[in-house]
Amino acid sequence: MRKLADAREKLFRLEPGGSPERPLEIPTASVVESRARALGCARCGGETKLEDHAALVVEAGARRRARMRCRACRADFDVWLAIVEPALPS
Repeated sequence: MRKLADAREKLFRLEPGGSPERPLEIPTASVVESRARALGCARCGGETKLEDHAALVVEAGARRRARMRCRACRADFDVWLAIVEPALPS
């Protein structure tokens, strides 16, 4: 079970939201919690809760970091988001 959870976490880091270089794009900061919780736990897929939300500037640019904790397996992990304004139609 531990090997499977480790593999799931490695895969999560390669998907949108798993690292500052691959943030989940959102339209506004008001949806940070709902979008981060919708991803589920990086290790078991269980329901999560938001522990902390911070606006940071990293090498990849301005990011939002949502620190999450799984309610089932108690794993801690970060979800990375970037606020991207929708393009206006031409």
